[in-house]
Amino acid sequence: MSEKKVFQYVQFKSLVHHDFWHKLSDIKLDIEKLNESDKTIFGTFTNLNAKNCLLELDCTSFNSNFKTAKNNFYCKGTLKNLNTIESFKNFNRNELLKKEGENLLRIIENGSACKNPSELISFIVLTYADLKKYNFHYSFAFTASIEPLIYEVSPSQNITDEFSENDIENFSSSYHLLDQQQAAFFIATKHLDIILLQNALDVNQRDMNLKDHNLDSTYFCFSDPSEFPYAAWILRNFILLLVKLCPILHGKSIKILSVRRDEKSSLLLSKLFFIQLPNKIDLDPINMKWTGWERNDQGKLLPKLANMSNSMDPIKIAEHFSMLNLKLMKWRLLPNLNLDVIKKQKCLLFGAGTLGCAIARSLLSWGVENITFIDYGNVSHSNPVRQSLFTHSDAMQNKFKATAASERLIEILPSVKTSGHVLQIPMPGHQVGESMRDKTIENIENIIKLIQEHDVLFLLTDSRESRWLPTMLGVYYEKTVITSALGFDSYLVMRHGAKEKETFQMTGEKIEEIPGLKCIPGNKLGCYFCNDVTAPGNYYPY
Repeated sequence: MSEKKVFQYVQFKSLVHHDFWHKLSDIKLDIEKLNESDKTIFGTFTNLNAKNCLLELDCTSFNSNFKTAKNNFYCKGTLKNLNTIESFKNFNRNELLKKEGENLLRIIENGSACKNPSELISFIVLTYADLKKYNFHYSFAFTASIEPLIYEVSPSQNITDEFSENDIENFSSSYHLLDQQQAAFFIATKHLDIILLQNALDVNQRDMNLKDHNLDSTYFCFSDPSEFPYAAWILRNFILLLVKLCPILHGKSIKILSVRRDEKSSLLLSKLFFIQLPNKIDLDPINMKWTGWERNDQGKLLPKLANMSNSMDPIKIAEHFSMLNLKLMKWRLLPNLNLDVIKKQKCLLFGAGTLGCAIARSLLSWGVENITFIDYGNVSHSNPVRQSLFTHSDAMQNKFKATAASERLIEILPSVKTSGHVLQIPMPGHQVGESMRDKTIENIENIIKLIQEHDVLFLLTDSRESRWLPTMLGVYYEKTVITSALGFDSYLVMRHGAKEKETFQMTGEKIEEIPGLKCIPGNKLGCYFCNDVTAPGNYYPY
């Protein structure tokens, strides 16, 4: 027999599904409000093809009539949700752990744990819900007594090393017929015949418990969610129950059967552990020490953080679904469309009238997230019926079109980055008086700055002259310029030509040949003014 060493356990690892936090948020807002009292919740684990020794929580954890899925085991826990981050940080965690430990001792002493062995598995969730930022701070604890300290007296073995195939097959049949609560912890005899704890242990006659059992052929069994060479954390509380209710075991070597199932529900993964209990065990509740707080992802005894803004923040949800629609369309109709390129384009709209409103809505629908307006006018009473971003209230308040349009885009999609600038565009043929000279220079400087900051310029104003300066600046700063002009019975949409170096050869790319279409390089495109028979100038109808 090898030298004895302290027996090791694998602690549970919490897995909190997103819908748990959604449900907690609803309960906090609609039911509990400022109430910080303890709440009973439920978690589940499995020993079927177990991975990472997980304890899972989801939205059903709050159900009062909790039921687990097939092949899962449930355990009862305590949720304490605090109202402030300060109270969460300063909360006496050790006192909370001690309280849960005392409850664990109570159910062992009164026999409740023998009737329902799953009650031996206890956990705590201490939380603070920051519902404004959709952040949930939380700490998990899996309550367990530090004592008794037990020792491994020989290396673990596979179940097949000690039992025949026939015994294992019979054991498997009996095990799968057990109630989930009873299957958590039980006892087996020489040929793996199962005995329930409530039939084997009597809290009123502890000295007689297991007195007639041969410990060499008695196996203390538990459904083990561990896939590792060590037993899961839940064995600690089973050991505590045994030493409390079976004094005959003190100082004895016993056999632990870790029941593990593979993906086919076979028990051939099960392991045997050989341990020795100490002679003297201090079971005084006052002196007992408890452990179990879970470490965070960095291995420190600090809280974890669940940021749920992507699934709970209405702004991010709206952004997600607006892009989802585009992706579905892309899959079906335009598989080569690069939505990321479109999304990143910073668009500057000169004019926030009929065209400006329509183009802005269209850009928004294509996923563009940066839209800026330049306009000098106010919303008039005739505008709302033709210009989709304005309302009668805007006209009543005489709002500037640029700022009103920007505000309306935010109401439609709160995540959009938009602004409105009230600027007058200098036009050829329009004289600038001395009193307006400084203001005009300031406007030009602001327009230049905005053009430099954006990628695409849309010329959407209601006169030819007002498009001249943005056109020249767009060419000079090598920006993509698109004109859209609207008449009573006609319209024009065109992309302006670009300098030679703004061609596909600039990036080494080749012009894509599309059957049936004539593809023209950017430097060979025309200009709005070059193709217009009317030169820029003032228009006098009389």
